[in-house]
Amino acid sequence: MHIFALGASRNIGYYAALRLLSKGNTVTFVLRSPATLEADEALKEYVSNGKARLVKGDALSADDIKAAWLGAVAVAPVDFIMFTVGTSFFLFPFASFFNMNLIVLFLFWVIVI
Repeated sequence: MHIFALGASRNIGYYAALRLLSKGNTVTFVLRSPATLEADEALKEYVSNGKARLVKGDALSADDIKAAWLGAVAVAPVDFIMFTVGTSFFLFPFASFFNMNLIVLFLFWVIVI
C-alpha cells in the first residue's frame, strides 16, 4: 500500500507511519522540513530502500500539497491519506482537493489492523 502522510514528522503520525513501514508499506511524507526525518535512525533504512519518501511541502499550502500529491501518484497510486497535522483550526486550503472519505477509511484501516 502507498500512504500519503501529512503531519507525520512526530507524535501519532510519526509512529503510525513507522508501523505502516514495518508492515511493508510505502509512505510519502510531506514535511515542511525534510531534514527533520532525514537523520532519523528509525527511518534511514526505509528512506534508503525507497519505502519512505520525504517530500518538502507545507500542509497548509494548496500548491505544495498538489505538487507532493502529483509526485506521489507518479511513483505509485496512493491508497490512503494519513492526516495528522496538529493545528487549532480547520481551514485547510486543500480540503476540496482530496476526497475526505479516504482519510476516514485510512483511520478505520489502521484501527482494525
